[in-house]
Amino acid sequence: MGLYKIKDIETLTGIKAHTIRIWEKRYEILTPERTESQIRMYSDEDLVSLLNIAMLNKNGWKISNIAKLSVEEIEKAVESLSKFEDVDDSFEKLILSLVNMDEIVFRNTIKALIKRFGLLEAFNEYVFQFLERIGVMWLVGSINPAQEHFISHLIKQILIAETDQLPYAEAGSKKYLLFLPEHEQHEISLLLYNYKLRYQGNATIYLGQNTPLAGVQAYLENNKVDGVVVSFIGACTIDMVHDIYATIVKYTDAQVYFAGRQFDEFSSKLPNNINSIQQLVD
Repeated sequence: MGLYKIKDIETLTGIKAHTIRIWEKRYEILTPERTESQIRMYSDEDLVSLLNIAMLNKNGWKISNIAKLSVEEIEKAVESLSKFEDVDDSFEKLILSLVNMDEIVFRNTIKALIKRFGLLEAFNEYVFQFLERIGVMWLVGSINPAQEHFISHLIKQILIAETDQLPYAEAGSKKYLLFLPEHEQHEISLLLYNYKLRYQGNATIYLGQNTPLAGVQAYLENNKVDGVVVSFIGACTIDMVHDIYATIVKYTDAQVYFAGRQFDEFSSKLPNNINSIQQLVD
């Protein structure tokens, strides 16, 4: 179980710290623990309670009326809201679906976002912000590996399913090879790049996570592509990037596109002919 400071709770729920303090004092909706220096500390149960309250409040419930409800009554009211395709409380629904490992709420929320905005905007404006928000939960040790795998798997399923709905590229279209280097397991970003390229009418060869360079080499020796996309999420060094780049350009004259925070940090020290993924998919 994690313990959150009030600024963490503000980030996760979207409720201002000042508002939370007022609600506690005026309506006694929460009684957080306090450290010896009187710093408020909130539990996972407090987080869920505030997420539920925030959803009701956004949907027209007055806080004074919510405060009169029991925990069971609040949960029942929130459950009825979850059945509607309202994107205004999407962040709360997504975080609750993570905490409760609720596949139905997660899928319905993502489905409503894609229906309203399309997949690309839904991911850029909501899903990636959701993943950034729950980074706070990682820092306080509130997410266990099962929850992380649960959500990651659902997101990947959705991206793969949406990509499968796209038409095949026409003959003569540009072709791109996409892969994650060995020991790289987090492929959500790469799956989204694959979707973007397919959406733009390109053909893609998607090798996925933990791809040995020997496999990339074998493909490039026998097939022509217009570009190679490599993404880094985990820790890597500039020497690793140089080695991967050297292997790729030895077997193809295609453009090479690198992505990921690790790459961004030392991109200025790399050859000028290594391109950022943003040049390709923006």
